Amino acid sequence: MFEPIHDRRLSTILFFLIWMGLTAGSAAQSVNLPLEHWAYELLDRFQTRGLIRDHRSFIRPFSREQIALMLTEAQKRINRGTRISAPEAALFEQLKGEFHRELSSLNVKTDPRFDERHLLTWETGNRIVHADLDCGQSVDFRSTYTDRERTAAVSRTTLGGFLRGHFLENFSFLLYVKNTLIKGEPFESERFDPSQGPPIILSGKNAYTDDASAYLVWKGPWFRIAYGRDRVRWGPGLLGNLTLSANNPRFSMFKLDLHTRAVRFSSLHGKLHSGQGEK
Repeated sequence: MFEPIHDRRLSTILFFLIWMGLTAGSAAQSVNLPLEHWAYELLDRFQTRGLIRDHRSFIRPFSREQIALMLTEAQKRINRGTRISAPEAALFEQLKGEFHRELSSLNVKTDPRFDERHLLTWETGNRIVHADLDCGQSVDFRSTYTDRERTAAVSRTTLGGFLRGHFLENFSFLLYVKNTLIKGEPFESERFDPSQGPPIILSGKNAYTDDASAYLVWKGPWFRIAYGRDRVRWGPGLLGNLTLSANNPRFSMFKLDLHTRAVRFSSLHGKLHSGQGEK
């Protein structure tokens, strides 16, 4: 049997969690934009041009809500007379279209031609789910010169999908899986060391590699909690970041972000593996 003091503590904790969940309903919900998305190059260019001054430190990926705020900031400066090139303007309009839902709540107009489209969308009340396929085919031709010239073709066939949505006004989620069939690549053995890249599984003359990400986000007016498996880039630079580089694999993590007008705080707890042991 619990002592009364323990009951009061437990009740206080439960009340605090419920209160945060109820007050979080006023905050926009969004998951992260994958690090592979082309938007990051445009945002870096806009920051260099002075269109975006607060680049949310160096922690990536950014949430869709964060990017919507950056696009709003850039639009205001463009409206005030800051010039951008025609290719940049075209990319900017395309990117705004991908965030038309988030930007509509910020009173930023978008071109309907570029509105984000999905293979399937299910929406009811305060719940919405998007489903998309991720398919790709590439062929690389490689030439080697020894006694005679030899050209080899390496084929990569990718099939996967995204599932993204939010529910209960304050929870969001993302599920991403893909599998790639590799033909023509002379792998000597199977590979399971994350420091060498994605896992490689051999089957006859073919090789297979897969990738997966899944996480849940709980967001309130002044906090954001994410738990699951994703990639994170942290620190200045591109591939050689001081903390976490863009080469790191997806890993399980717990991430907490707190923000007010004067203070921003981020904490990340995760588990990385490498050929030299766990990190």
